[in-house]
Amino acid sequence: MLSSISLRHMRVFAAVADHGSFSAAADVLGLTPPAL
Repeated sequence: MLSSISLRHMRVFAAVADHGSFSAAADVLGLTPPAL
């Protein structure tokens, strides 16, 4: 089964990796943590 990863998913993944937490990534992306 092939899965498609969207650009949004890649941006979220990169932000979490760069900032070390979902909360920090959400702040940077202008989202709330549950939206990630």
